[in-house]
Amino acid sequence: MGETILFMGCMSPYRRPNIVTATKNILDKCGVVYKILNDEPCCGGFLFRTGQLEAAKKRVHKNLAYFKSKGVDEILTFCPGCYRAFTCDYPNIDPSFNLEVRHISQFLKELKDARKLVFKNPLPMKVTYHDPCHLARHCGVYDEPREVIRAIPGIEFFDLIRSRVDAKCCGAGGGVMSAYRENTERSSEKRINDVLRQQGRILVTACPFCNLSLANAAERMKVDVEVLDLPEIVWKAVC
Repeated sequence: MGETILFMGCMSPYRRPNIVTATKNILDKCGVVYKILNDEPCCGGFLFRTGQLEAAKKRVHKNLAYFKSKGVDEILTFCPGCYRAFTCDYPNIDPSFNLEVRHISQFLKELKDARKLVFKNPLPMKVTYHDPCHLARHCGVYDEPREVIRAIPGIEFFDLIRSRVDAKCCGAGGGVMSAYRENTERSSEKRINDVLRQQGRILVTACPFCNLSLANAAERMKVDVEVLDLPEIVWKAVC
């Protein structure tokens, strides 16, 4: 039987380590057996998104050989960019790609449905959710994170006016945050304003890039909006 790995990605371990900690805590609490690779490579998603296709193809072939050498047959990731790369881009480059890949929102729903995820702490909060572009529009994952949030006792959940397929972008993806920071800032501030217009105070997303962009926007604007990633709010209810 092959290995299940928790794929860290390039953002969370360095810029949003709380997401890593919360995810590991949840998996450990639920008895999930997984490994973290100390020499994990980049998924190459950034190369695809910025048009560096030849470099991206080389990265795919190199990574597939690496995963095979490690005996990996299942990947869990909390980064939609990695999820999109593995599920959409890799099969286009190598049709023999057969690793099972799940985003943490999908896996948390499975744990909830199997009654392995037990919410002990009610959270009396009014909560909304921001759809990450790579996870939602690109890969069609809309319902799983919402189902997990709604299952937490005490939460009053509401959707933003612009949500699901019509959701606004936070501005951080596709290399924009690196190359056009002003555009990212404008987009993320518009999204925070959407939350304020509906009198929200807790904004959950399921992407470390969205998390960073939106949290920075709330801080710049000096408004009372807390930005959490899905594993963070789940761990608050589980621990």
